[in-house]
Amino acid sequence: WSESLQAPCSSPLDTHLIANDLAYILHTSGSTGTFNSVMITHRATLTGVHCAYGTYQVTAEDSVSSHAPFHTPLSIGHIFTTIIAAGTVRLLSAAVSVIARDLAKFIAAVRISIWYSVKSILTNLVLYGRLEQHTYKDLTSILSAGAVTPNRYLHQLMVHIPDAGYYGGYGQTETNVCTYYRVSPIDIE
Repeated sequence: WSESLQAPCSSPLDTHLIANDLAYILHTSGSTGTFNSVMITHRATLTGVHCAYGTYQVTAEDSVSSHAPFHTPLSIGHIFTTIIAAGTVRLLSAAVSVIARDLAKFIAAVRISIWYSVKSILTNLVLYGRLEQHTYKDLTSILSAGAVTPNRYLHQLMVHIPDAGYYGGYGQTETNVCTYYRVSPIDIE
């Protein structure tokens, strides 16, 4: 790595990309009964990434979790927002992701600062992760997308990780996350 990092950078390739060119294709879950594919442009991708970068104030010091498969909209935020900030993306293995105790230990051990997942992962962390066995002083933001995390589990997360900001994001696959809300302890009482 040290040799690669010290090598001179070559000029970027002139790819003639246009903002409205296709960047990637997302596939919907089929929850309406029909699976769909959605074309996402470079402009839409960069707009979302820059919005997340500014909203969550991602920095080079951040360690951002990435457990979502690369073909999902969730992974776009994990990866590209962190790259823009020159932060560290922490890829989770399937083995760590499915066992809540191992996941809770991993979050503390590698000092995750931004966690972004669906509510089922957060719920499993509360129910089975034994959060009280670890400290999460580096965890500054916990983001959940998709369905709303039930208040009883969100409250328990806030008890175990009181200094983090909690955010709920929403968006159809076609738009990724188009709106969010910062949740306060008062909201869940």
